[in-house]
Amino acid sequence: MKNFRWKENKVFSITLRNDYYVLAQMLKAPYIVIYNIFSDSDEWSDVCLSEESILFCKATTKQLFKRGVFHEQKMLSPLAKPKVPSLWIKRGAGAYKAKVWPGTADELEFVMIGEDTSSLIKRDIYAEDFSLGEVVKALRQPEDDATIDECEMNDQVVYPSFIERLYLCGKLGRNVDPEKELIFNRPLNPEYKTYFKIISGKYEVKQFGYCG
Repeated sequence: MKNFRWKENKVFSITLRNDYYVLAQMLKAPYIVIYNIFSDSDEWSDVCLSEESILFCKATTKQLFKRGVFHEQKMLSPLAKPKVPSLWIKRGAGAYKAKVWPGTADELEFVMIGEDTSSLIKRDIYAEDFSLGEVVKALRQPEDDATIDECEMNDQVVYPSFIERLYLCGKLGRNVDPEKELIFNRPLNPEYKTYFKIISGKYEVKQFGYCG
């Protein structure tokens, strides 16, 4: 899909694993919105996009569009300048060895970025003077748990971990972010096993249905 070019307001579907699909829309590069519209087929004739159906907004990478499978959906009308958040979470810069499900058969250790305190930042993706973002505050638990729930990490997403996250969102019926939950020391859903195996770099992703 190397010829899948960026065009603001382009509506497209993203192919997930197990013949599962989700709808998305391109905004000002490199941002997209993901809609909470999943399907077992790539047919969307009865779909109408709305603000209420937006699941989250995320910054992408060229690598994602080179490796993933996407299809433009010309029959669907895009939202004009969808509302996107102005507050984002910037993870701490420190690297550390993360360990998930320690002491169990699923124990896995790998290097993560985010050991230092994460921050809430303000960023307007439509602004002409787009910048890395203004720091609003350091995030603390438990007093900032609601903010952590509501805000997306400001990272740019890559293949195949982002595709796996979308698959999890659809199958679990809500917006989930395994890395955010790990960084903030929250309980981890057993369904996240494949996601963490992917980002650990210790497994061939082909065994999970992704291109190597």
